[in-house]
Amino acid sequence: MKRQLPRRALPSQVVRPYVRVPLARGPASLGAAVPLSHPGSSTFRLPRVHLAPLLAFVKPHIDVTFVAVGVTGTLLAWHGTGSLPVPSLTLVVGSVALLSAGAECWTNMHDRDIDALMPRTARRPLVTGQISLRQAALLGATCTAGGLALAAALGPIPLLFLAAALINNVVVYSMITKRATPWSIVMGSVVVPFTLWAGYAAIRVPIPPAVWLLGAMTGVWVFVHIWVIALRYRDD
Repeated sequence: MKRQLPRRALPSQVVRPYVRVPLARGPASLGAAVPLSHPGSSTFRLPRVHLAPLLAFVKPHIDVTFVAVGVTGTLLAWHGTGSLPVPSLTLVVGSVALLSAGAECWTNMHDRDIDALMPRTARRPLVTGQISLRQAALLGATCTAGGLALAAALGPIPLLFLAAALINNVVVYSMITKRATPWSIVMGSVVVPFTLWAGYAAIRVPIPPAVWLLGAMTGVWVFVHIWVIALRYRDD
């Protein structure tokens, strides 16, 4: 009799261990079961995290605008006083950028229900599922904590202004007044003046009347800007 040799498993029959990585849902298949390497191998394959949806989620064009306002305040305070204060200027850029990105995370999370109903906002990453709610919360918490830490390094007055801007944008404007009254635009417009004054106070205090006035003028510009957008998309 012929002795039967043991059958070798076909490649498709090889059982590999799996690990579940609950990161997100969406086109990138994050959160799916990811095969590990063969036993004995030191490699571990994780799914690629696509940064484009995360970057779009924090609206970098808005973040850059706020950074420009904060830097303007810093340069106004520095003008004619000596060498450029690079450390303070760097802290202003970092704190404003992170806090602006964090505010965008929280407001987009809160508004995701109405964003799904409007054509203008229906393609935002959180609405389309490109990023998960958990990812959005983690990104928002990281940006907010980092921004507040950098703002604290600037001193108590810049920290006060930037924290007030964050609370005004997320809580007062987005969560409380945005769906309740058209006057929410006025209440939300103070974010830009707060950013300008924070940038100035990072270098010099007290803030002179001319800078207070300039900040108030930027607030008026924000009100007009948002009102024009609201009129354009009033059907939403």
